[in-house]
Amino acid sequence: KVRWPIITLFWIALGTISALHWWYLYFGQQPYTWWVLFRAKVIVWTLWGFFTPLILWLAARYRIEKPRIAGHLLILTGFSAVISVVYIGLYAIAVYLNFPPDFPGAPGGLGKLMHWIYWNHFSYFYLGFWIIVAIEQMLGFARRSRDRELAAKELERQLTAARLERVMAQIHPHFLFNTLNTVSSLIAESDKDRAYDVVTRLSHLLRLGLEHGEQQMIPLSKELEFTADYLELMAARY
Repeated sequence: KVRWPIITLFWIALGTISALHWWYLYFGQQPYTWWVLFRAKVIVWTLWGFFTPLILWLAARYRIEKPRIAGHLLILTGFSAVISVVYIGLYAIAVYLNFPPDFPGAPGGLGKLMHWIYWNHFSYFYLGFWIIVAIEQMLGFARRSRDRELAAKELERQLTAARLERVMAQIHPHFLFNTLNTVSSLIAESDKDRAYDVVTRLSHLLRLGLEHGEQQMIPLSKELEFTADYLELMAARY
């Protein structure tokens, strides 16, 4: 998902840094004001913001992964050349319209300026394309790793729940029938208090099982309550 505000702010920040770099590096040597320099630099760098979604899409569409590494590299190389040349054209127009006429290359007109920018800055723009591609590749790899990890955890949870349900399905009928037989035996022996206690503990145990049976984490106090009721029912049975 493309986040335009983040992309725009990123390139504006780079434009500001570039303007500051030029201003302090060539302080007193350039014939233009800070505002002219800042405006031109921000415009020039923000132009990359319009190409960034396209480059990110290309990097995601043609991932540098097996088994199509060579083919995808070739496709991206072609796009990198085309986008860099188009960007240089827009770059030259932005510079021509914002910088004074005595800017290097400007006196010869837009064509000469474009030629000057191409020979002096093409490698930077070409490298910028591949930096964006590399960032998308790394972020994509991180996303896929996270998705695989989440899928593995979800599968593990489902397997654990399935095992628990299978075990409980096997235990519940036998445990319940045996406990009810114990209650019947106690009633037959006229031990009503003991029978009442067994029924109460059985009710409490079943309620705990229904409330916490599907939880992955159960408080120790509930585990102890469950164990105490279970042991008492086993004691009554045997």
